[in-house]
This record gives sequence, C-alpha cells and structure tokens, in this order.
Amino acid sequence: MDTWSALSTFQARSIATSGNRDCLLEKELVKDFLLQVPMPNVFECLQEASNKGATKDVNLVCQCLERIFRSDVGPEILFQEPMLPFLVAGISHDEVAAKKLTLDMVDLHLTAQYHASMLVSAPDTGVYHKILQRLRDLLSDYLSRPSRENSVEYVRLLELVSKCCSVNDVVMAESIALGLAQPVVQGIQSSDALFQLNILDIIPNVCTTRTGLLYVFQSGTLYISLVLYTTHTIWSIDLLTHLVATAAHPLVGGNALRLIGSFSTLAATHSVQSWNWTDAALAKAFLGAVESALQGGDPQKQIAAMDAVAAFASASDK
Repeated sequence: MDTWSALSTFQARSIATSGNRDCLLEKELVKDFLLQVPMPNVFECLQEASNKGATKDVNLVCQCLERIFRSDVGPEILFQEPMLPFLVAGISHDEVAAKKLTLDMVDLHLTAQYHASMLVSAPDTGVYHKILQRLRDLLSDYLSRPSRENSVEYVRLLELVSKCCSVNDVVMAESIALGLAQPVVQGIQSSDALFQLNILDIIPNVCTTRTGLLYVFQSGTLYISLVLYTTHTIWSIDLLTHLVATAAHPLVGGNALRLIGSFSTLAATHSVQSWNWTDAALAKAFLGAVESALQGGDPQKQIAAMDAVAAFASASDK
C-alpha cells in the first residue's frame, strides 16, 4: 500500500474512534499505521500536496499527523532527533494548517508533559526560539497568580525552564533576555520553606553554563526588568547574601549552605572569578554561618556545613 492510500485508510477508520481517542482501538490503529508508513514519508506527502496547492490533501495529512501526535506514542515521535528538521519546517511552513498543527502539538506536549528540554537541546535548528517564547508565555500566566508557589505545576515549569536555559551559553543568554531565569533566582526570597527547597534544587541547573553562573553572581548588582509582566517591575536580589542569611533556617539552611559551597566549585569549572576570594565580607559571613551550623545540634546541617566549607576551600588557595 502506498503512503497516500495508507493515509486515506487511516483517516477513514478514525470515524470508529472519533468519540474516544484514548480507546484501545485508536491506539491499535495508530500503531498499525506507523508499522506501515515511515514518518518521513508522511511529511513528503504533506510537502507534495502543498506544492500542488491541494488543500484537501494537506488537510488529510495534517489530520493524520494530529492523531499520531495526540496518541500515547506522540511525544516519543515528536521529540526524536530525526524529527527536528520537520518541526523547524512545520513552524515556518507556508501552509497555515501545517504551521498551526506544529505549534499546537509542541504547545500540547510542552504544557502537559514538559518535553521541551528535548527540543531545546538541539539549538542549532532554531526550534528553541519558539520553545523559549512559549515558556515565557506560560511563566507570565503563572506569575499573575498569587498562590503560584503552592502549585506543583509551577515548580515543574521552573525546573523545565532551568533545564532549557542550561543547554549552552547562547540559549542561556536568550533565556535571560526573555526573563526566564529571573523567577528562578527570585524564588529564593519566598516565605514558603518547601518552595525554597525546590528552588535550591533548581538553581544549580541555571549555573551549568558560564553565562548562567555570571548571572547568578551578579544578581545583587544588576537591576533587572522583568519582561514577563505587562507593567515592567524592577527588582534586585543579592542571591549569595540571601543564601548566607538563610543558612540559619532549620529546614532550608543545610541546602543553602551546600549551594553556596557549590558555587565555588562551579566558578572554578567555568573560570569565573568566584565570590569566595573577591568579597571578604560575604566570605566572613559564610564562614560564620558554617561555624554556627557546626556548633548546632542538627547532624544533617553539620554535614551540609562540612560539605560547603570543603567546596569553598578547595576552589581557591587564598
């Protein structure tokens, strides 16, 4: 059976599952179709129909693709490396139906299953621009909600943002320009201890690139305009000073100390001038927090303090 015949048959059988795309029969129909037809062949048909100006055939292919991408195997197919050229082509396709389908499917799986980092991991394709802009829109929506810190989805979104930002310095720079990194850094000011713990786990992702680490180190000296808000809000936070102050917190303190120590190691890795030998006052405050933790009665915080001071000391011979 040629590809066009397979597409026609596949779409004709969709009537049986039109009321329930999650049923077992629909899954079997998608599976059988994929066994018969390689995905590149489907996209070739789409381009062929587009070149001929055959709107009916374009719609047929798009309807079939939508069923495939909305199925259980959709995310696996959509985010495979060989699919990236087709996604790039789809986003900029002349056919409105093809462009809408591509963006709809990326939005669907970005929102529901958070696979965007797999797309951003191939920044040379240019797809990551669309992903970062979509993340900005999602963050903008959450930032308008007063209770966002209680949302598991918001925490997952921040984690996704941090992973996407960390792909390389180019992606990080664009992410910072779009306002994606600011909510992660700003989250450390939360009065919700559980949310702070999540942020302490997420921040290291931002620091995996040199650009990200410099951004974190400069957080106390830069005033950043959040492009996420309709009215620009100016804020400044000295992240390192705030973390040192947080070290005394009974729940968050140990994690804060570890993160401060890890900054020294990351700075050495990225050949960045580290705070531990450029800011004497901050270093003194940090060592004071370590001493306080070591003298306290919490074994876990004592271990965290030892880890932090070891990283602090090993990153510099001063």
